Amino acid sequence: YDFGELQISNDNGANWTTLSRSHGSSDWRFIEAGLTHFAEQSILLRFQFISDESDSFDGWHIDDISIIMESRDDLSATLLNLSSVNFPNIYMAVGVSGSGGSIGNLDETNFTVFENDVNQTGSFTVIPPAQGGGIRLADIVFLMDNSGSMDGEQDEVENNVVNFVTSLEESDVDFALGLCRFGQELNDGYPIVEDNGILTRDIDYFTNNVWQRNVIDGGNESGWDAIIESLNQFSFRAGATKILILITDETINDDGITSIYTHSDAESALLNNTATLFGLLDIDSSHCYDDYGSLCDASNGSYYDIYSDFVPILDQISEIVSDTYTISYYSSNPAVDEVERLVLGEVTTDGLTAYFEGSYTPGASPVIERTVETIELHNR
Repeated sequence: YDFGELQISNDNGANWTTLSRSHGSSDWRFIEAGLTHFAEQSILLRFQFISDESDSFDGWHIDDISIIMESRDDLSATLLNLSSVNFPNIYMAVGVSGSGGSIGNLDETNFTVFENDVNQTGSFTVIPPAQGGGIRLADIVFLMDNSGSMDGEQDEVENNVVNFVTSLEESDVDFALGLCRFGQELNDGYPIVEDNGILTRDIDYFTNNVWQRNVIDGGNESGWDAIIESLNQFSFRAGATKILILITDETINDDGITSIYTHSDAESALLNNTATLFGLLDIDSSHCYDDYGSLCDASNGSYYDIYSDFVPILDQISEIVSDTYTISYYSSNPAVDEVERLVLGEVTTDGLTAYFEGSYTPGASPVIERTVETIELHNR
């Protein structure tokens, strides 16, 4: 059983992170790995061949290696979070970057926010990244595949999760953690939101209690459902950046799995909740990008090989939550009318303008969703 790995190091080879893995095959495979989060750093790349005693093959052949530099706009703005929990006070987290990276020296004069075409000036405040020690809120939810195929990856994934959570405590990220399991035998694999969606900041409780509930014993899984149920059921903190980390070795199309929700539903949920999706996936799967990788890209996240550690993800989360502007204002229409409000923002600096947008509905009526068990009772 042979496979090869493409690995990267940004500390002169002291530690190596797997960017991609290719299993033994008689066919050529095209493998692509993103390097964006290593921008402005000196890196080393290496190719590693691994084999065991089970079979003998020719080995790993490498050909046509290239690094492609993608151009980007001189100024861009990304709405990372919009919260109306404290309506009529609205809070947003907006990332601003240019050709040279993040831009952190802007203030109220550089931003304009419209709500349904009305300029919002009431209590309008912009807090730049440098203030408050660069600390921002990040609510991080793990979406863990509990199907039987994960049995081989369980221990390594757990070690990486524990190391990641421990590193979070040492960072400037004000975090809270949650777990959504899917693919387990219980509930026929439908997502289970642990602790009724209550996030925790207690690392010991999360690693020694919550995470230990992962039981690899099922076979009917859907990451799309897990994305949507997590966004619907977890109690995210006002103003916190929402981060989802999906861990799975299968795609939606494997084993004829039927998902209640669709790819389009999952993408809409991520965008409507201004949530960022990261994936630890079987990136050799032909459907990986279509099912999950494209969702990571659409939500400003990234995806990696399932055996990878979380160092690149932690770096990106730290960048997302610490190099962002916190914008708040008091809505010019404080009526709780249950009508969707479109929020449009402009960022202007050095003669350039970038735009961001989102929406919210003040006082929206609670949405009641029946559980799988309730639907089964109804069908009887």
